[in-house]
Amino acid sequence: HANDHKDMQILRSGISGERVTAEELSLLPDDYTIFQDIEVEYDGKISEIDNIVVGKSGVFIVESKNHGGVIAGDYEDTYWTQDKISRGGRLYSKEIYSPVKQVSTHIYRLANLLRDNGVFTYVRGIVYFTNENTSVRISGNENDIPVFSYYDAGMMRRAILNGGARLTVAEADHIV
Repeated sequence: HANDHKDMQILRSGISGERVTAEELSLLPDDYTIFQDIEVEYDGKISEIDNIVVGKSGVFIVESKNHGGVIAGDYEDTYWTQDKISRGGRLYSKEIYSPVKQVSTHIYRLANLLRDNGVFTYVRGIVYFTNENTSVRISGNENDIPVFSYYDAGMMRRAILNGGARLTVAEADHIV
């Protein structure tokens, strides 16, 4: 089936995107713990979270996206557009659900799950586009969830290290 092949392509591109993210996050200091592919359930609803990072600068959700082409939208928009060149050389455009909206749902569920377990800390979100051929053009107010492209990996790590929530070693260990 031609369709199966397409699903495999999507799966493969997702996996390589997560690998890029894993490599970048592994460059954080050793006292940061990284969880990958975590299911968080809150209020009977499940979030599949790509990466949760816990360290002295707080708790972070890092959503990896491996979309190619030009990603454009506004922080406030529910849908963004992806403009891409097809294999046949035609330009096409499609809507994608805003990863910022997706991450804010993940934050809500994880923060509430932590709170219900006696952990009161701010959970920050980050969107990381891992495809080196992707150009990201997001306008508007950053809204606490920064969006980084492949070449911004260093900035993404700095955003984690400068997170804002200061946790003691004991607090970070408890969360882990």
